[in-house]
Amino acid sequence: MSTKKHVLVAGLGRFVPAEQEVGSKLGIAKTNKQMVLDVSKVATSSQLTGGTNTSSQDLEKATQAGYQCSSLDVNPDQPEESLRQIKERLQSRQYDLFIVGFGLRGNPVCPIIVVAGCHLPTLTEFWQTFTSLFENVVNTCVELSPKTKLGFSPTPNGMYQTILRMLS
Repeated sequence: MSTKKHVLVAGLGRFVPAEQEVGSKLGIAKTNKQMVLDVSKVATSSQLTGGTNTSSQDLEKATQAGYQCSSLDVNPDQPEESLRQIKERLQSRQYDLFIVGFGLRGNPVCPIIVVAGCHLPTLTEFWQTFTSLFENVVNTCVELSPKTKLGFSPTPNGMYQTILRMLS
């Protein structure tokens, strides 16, 4: 790679609630929380900055391939603060790719399981909160950095796959 491509990843990271663990349903041996802990170890000892929501293997692959990755954890309980942090990052430099993590845009819990275990208003609130947060994150990127490509991680550990798909 002749010039380093800059990637910003925004996901739930350390804010992934235990009830949103879907790794086993997707064939991933580790839980989302375990992946976050693994990546935190890598992030503190490498060029990566900020929190993260991706697997350590993905981050290592991206760094070895020459990508400069920054990440931040989006707190659904503090959406205004999370959006402020995203704005700050997007205004600090031009990113080639902005990846929205799986937890923000994916299906973090199986609705059938939730409906069986909770009453419907809780499910409705859940989806409204995450849909609104997802829309705000995407719109913030589009408004502040219109030349930045948008990528969406297909699984909790799909960041590297997304980088290759979008920047190759």
